[in-house]
Amino acid sequence: PPSPPNPAEVAAAQGKLADAATNVRQAELQLGLAEANLLAIDARLAADRARFASPTDPHAEALALAASRAQRQAAVWNVEKDLASAELDLAAAQKAGVPDDPATGSLLQAKIDALRKAKPAAEALAQAATEAAVKVETIRQQLATAQQTAKASSTDYAPLDTIYPMQSTGRRLALARWIASPANPLTPRVAINHIWMRHFGEPLVGTVFDFGLRGQRPTHPEMLDWLAAEFVERGWSMKTVHRLLVTSQAYRRASTPHHTGEIDQARVNQQLDPDNRHLWRMNPRRMEAETVRDSVLAVAGELDFTSGGPDLDHEQGFTSRRRSVYFRHASEKQMLFLKLFDTASVNECYRRSESIVPQQGLALANSPLAIERARHTAARLAEAHGAGADLEFVVGAFEHILSRRPTEAEQSECLAFLAAQHTALAANSAAPSTDSPSTAATPDAVGGGAPSADPRQRARESLILVLLNHHDFVTIR
Repeated sequence: PPSPPNPAEVAAAQGKLADAATNVRQAELQLGLAEANLLAIDARLAADRARFASPTDPHAEALALAASRAQRQAAVWNVEKDLASAELDLAAAQKAGVPDDPATGSLLQAKIDALRKAKPAAEALAQAATEAAVKVETIRQQLATAQQTAKASSTDYAPLDTIYPMQSTGRRLALARWIASPANPLTPRVAINHIWMRHFGEPLVGTVFDFGLRGQRPTHPEMLDWLAAEFVERGWSMKTVHRLLVTSQAYRRASTPHHTGEIDQARVNQQLDPDNRHLWRMNPRRMEAETVRDSVLAVAGELDFTSGGPDLDHEQGFTSRRRSVYFRHASEKQMLFLKLFDTASVNECYRRSESIVPQQGLALANSPLAIERARHTAARLAEAHGAGADLEFVVGAFEHILSRRPTEAEQSECLAFLAAQHTALAANSAAPSTDSPSTAATPDAVGGGAPSADPRQRARESLILVLLNHHDFVTIR
């Protein structure tokens, strides 16, 4: 006859069966809650669309009723899940007579262990069981309330997103009107200070980032006030202010004298006003960093004038033809080429400083951007002047890149340079090639070009690169 079942084994099997049933119940509650939440989200989405449709959806009220009902039903599922969990904790507390009973949950067991350390074992277990029972009773009351609420008929539901009032409080509009009020002199004066700085190189108020009492006093307070008043009276038109400044005598003055009389007067002015505070001449200054890069591309006919679009990664500075204004610019993300030429400071209201460092010359002499644009510029000039003499090429290069004709000394120096380069390159091309992979001609990273195989054209490419490094190329006079 079969041996009688072992009571311990039977108890263990019953315990496993109870645990499995508990796990199944928990899974069913989790699944029901997930399905109820999904239905509620779909119903609320449909109700929102109908509520804010233009014109209003005729089914908006019915959809709101459905959304409210689905949301309340999901709340019932959520409380039922919490109740099942609390009942498991209560059952575990009631049979936690043996220390470290594996039937107790981990969180409850930790709490029981903490109570045992502070109180006698029996008192600790009783307190844990009491707290678990109170929690179960509280959640049962919440469930009854949720079930009662679910039976009600209402169109109230929680929208999927924040709903803002159709009309503003007016605070932002009031702030904007105060900022741009003719009675507020600060705004136009700050704007004029920025515009003046970009045209004349130096601001009227040196502390661009601090226009308050702690800042510097304006060098020309009457000029600042007059321009600010003109700015407001002309409808806050910056285009009008730009036109007013660039057509003024102060802006159109030369930075260097050209005639004997001008030279004599300049010497007198230099003694009286060495800092040019009274603007008796225009201050020569280097082009802004973005203008330097754009000018290198422009002389080669490759600057992309496309307007708009997302900002560009600063790592594309040597490979993209887009205008420099579209590159990302932040404290930790600045294009290397622009940074070398003192791009705008993000910490001082984008005021620019001017420095002279060797890296600037190296960037215009050795960077792929300058070298490859020099090749393209030389090719363009060769097409424009045909197979003319070197003199025509030199004159055309000066006019194209520096916007002036070369002096006799510059003309002679350039012709001698072209002749020497032509001779050296012709001799080098006749000799066996010893170029390593790193020094051999490489294609243009942007345009796909390479150095010319013709020694004469290669010499002209070198001359263009020299002119790109000329002081007059990066100087505004």
